Amino acid sequence: MKRLKCHKCGNEKEFYVKESYKGRCSCFFRTDGREADNSDMYRNADHSLISKFIYCADCNARVKKLRPDEEVSDYEGGVCDE
Repeated sequence: MKRLKCHKCGNEKEFYVKESYKGRCSCFFRTDGREADNSDMYRNADHSLISKFIYCADCNARVKKLRPDEEVSDYEGGVCDE
């Protein structure tokens, strides 16, 4: 697994990619003040990358440009399955 580190702020923990998605979902809510579980909200959506970069979640800097033969999952923790 490849590891990431932001060259600007030093973050090594949280990163993001920019995606577009299309589909339908069910958004759950509760009337008792507690938070509803919407973790499967985008499970059936079609996702596609709209940028070839991985970004730092702390400072929004571009951290890495993905090559055509690379996937986000090639990087440690790089799973976006929301």
